[in-house]
Amino acid sequence: MYEDINFLKNLEILFVEDDDELSSTMINSLSYLFKKVYHAKNGIEAFTIYLTMLPDIILTDIKMDKMDGMELIQEIRKKDVTIPIVFLTSYSQQKFLMEAVNNSADGYILKPVDLNSMIQTLIKASSRNNFFTKNISLSPSIQYDILKKELTIDGTIIELSTKEHLLLKLFIRNINKPLTKEDINYYLYPLESVTDSAIKNLIARLRDKIDSNIIIYIKGAGWKLNLRK
Repeated sequence: MYEDINFLKNLEILFVEDDDELSSTMINSLSYLFKKVYHAKNGIEAFTIYLTMLPDIILTDIKMDKMDGMELIQEIRKKDVTIPIVFLTSYSQQKFLMEAVNNSADGYILKPVDLNSMIQTLIKASSRNNFFTKNISLSPSIQYDILKKELTIDGTIIELSTKEHLLLKLFIRNINKPLTKEDINYYLYPLESVTDSAIKNLIARLRDKIDSNIIIYIKGAGWKLNLRK
């Protein structure tokens, strides 16, 4: 179990809860378990943080003002089917739990929260996604450590900017799907509209640092990773 907890320490979690007292207690516990804890009080705040920070897992309450947990997961799943999402809820009725499952949730935790149960649920939800459990080989000589956010070429660490890390992470999360300029703008610049040239320049800088043949452009579709064995 201790190895599993250490695994969580490499991840960033988005915690969504509008109760201040519960939030304070939960944030303390989650800060012990995770590398970074982002907190939002409603679905709208949470969705903005999700777009901006691309956390590794989401733990969200169901009943909240402005945008509830069900609406939040529906919006996220339109763009991202890989990120693990766990519900925190006082609703034990079958209909709420079934709705959560139908919305592609990866588990639920009932209030009042039992710490051991919460840990096991979060470990299980996180572990089902291979995205976290292995390094990505972009080519025989180029590796990207997802957890450390570390790119190496022939064992040498290559420095990436924050946006370059987020862009590479976005490509990996959509490894079989081309990304358009609109997709990249949506995730990397959620609060602003940037020029096409700014996005092209960001892609060009990342390609220059890794290998121009690893990120390819597919006419009419966008850019995607071209992993080389």
